[in-house]
Amino acid sequence: MSERKGTLVNSIRHRVNGGTLTASIFSNEVGSEGKRRYVFNVSLARSWHDGKEWQDTKTMRVQDLPALALVSQVAYLWCQNEMAQT
Repeated sequence: MSERKGTLVNSIRHRVNGGTLTASIFSNEVGSEGKRRYVFNVSLARSWHDGKEWQDTKTMRVQDLPALALVSQVAYLWCQNEMAQT
């Protein structure tokens, strides 16, 4: 964990995988003493194989969109659950 301008920056808190699609959930703890809370950010990626090694891209194909909707929904629900517990 590193500190940046009074905000604690954390690494990936959770990953949601759906085939070649991944939602990586990050959290930052913000606020002042006694009123700290988490702010969540989600990064979406698609993995593909170029014949030699695996690559990641943030560009989605049209056929990825239905699975992306499901991965996004699961990531959203995970974040909501985490916020409800704090």
